[in-house]
Amino acid sequence: TSIAALGSSLFVGTSKGRIVRVDYRTPDPTASPPGSLSPTRVCPEVTVASGYPVTRLIAITRRRLLLAVAGGTLALFEPGDDSPVLRYTNSSFKASQACVDERPSGEVMVAVLCPGQVKLLRLEGFAFTERIDISTPGKVVSLELVGERVALAYVLPAKEYNIVDTADLGKVKTVVLAVDKRDLPVLARTGPEELVATTRPGGSSHGGAESMGIFLTRSGDPAHRPPITWASAPSHVVVCAPYVLGVTGKDGDVYVHWHSLPTASEQQGGPSSRMVGRLMQRIPLRTAPVAACDASAGCLGRRDGRNPVFIAGASEVFALLPQPHAAQSTALLSAGVHEAAEELAVMVARAEQVEAASASGRGGD
Repeated sequence: TSIAALGSSLFVGTSKGRIVRVDYRTPDPTASPPGSLSPTRVCPEVTVASGYPVTRLIAITRRRLLLAVAGGTLALFEPGDDSPVLRYTNSSFKASQACVDERPSGEVMVAVLCPGQVKLLRLEGFAFTERIDISTPGKVVSLELVGERVALAYVLPAKEYNIVDTADLGKVKTVVLAVDKRDLPVLARTGPEELVATTRPGGSSHGGAESMGIFLTRSGDPAHRPPITWASAPSHVVVCAPYVLGVTGKDGDVYVHWHSLPTASEQQGGPSSRMVGRLMQRIPLRTAPVAACDASAGCLGRRDGRNPVFIAGASEVFALLPQPHAAQSTALLSAGVHEAAEELAVMVARAEQVEAASASGRGGD
């Protein structure tokens, strides 16, 4: 139900409230279709909240800690030499979600979604000190910390994004982006000053793009980056610098879309510039994707693109590195998987059409 990576170990949260440490051997990243992870060691399970799914696992990389949420319980673990070691637990928060901001100063802030509010906490050793409570008058489905702001994605009473200034709770920026009734709004932090929010604008004025990712500053204003376009709405968005990934599709037909972020010099063209590049990979998941993370979650400064991204289904995990479409097609054809090669070509062509239509709607390059 959730995954997080620290070092050469992957931590897997289960539907029964447990965490399993798995040491793995990464498959050949050039293989197409990609292969699932081959465990080299599976450690004994530890329990967060028995009988409840682990809905969130977050690697706090600079402290080498693991934050978990399950059944209303917030827990903190050290990786240990074998199974994770419990260092903190709190069930009074009745937590349902959490996010982490590892700041350059070394300070670690955690936002925890509780009934009717978000608690902003500071990690000190193996415990937390409470800073402020932020009222949430509606149902929140996604949250992110961006500097001194907390970004919240609501589905009730309306589908919209709110960005709250933690230094002044009276300052709330509401960003209304159209979200189709079939989709859930998704937030992902792309850096210390910026985040991306999903939207499905519709209408010919947006070139018919079925789903988009809009970049916002931490104040909620449009960032000087062009939007990302997807042929269908992503269920997960992952940042693995220098890429933003969207995971789309359903059982047996799951795609990962890699969009490279422009550098500072490439951004000088302003909001109408195109994304620098895109790649697409098909994953042979037997179920719908349930979780995604990168191997350096929380360390957004690395920009060499060599951190694998992990995509999990109900019973398997895939590790991916970006591969050019030509290399993927060649590998698929060599393996005799002609149908998959054809499907990849169709999906790539469709994505290019959507991007071209969206660029035309924005006024071109």
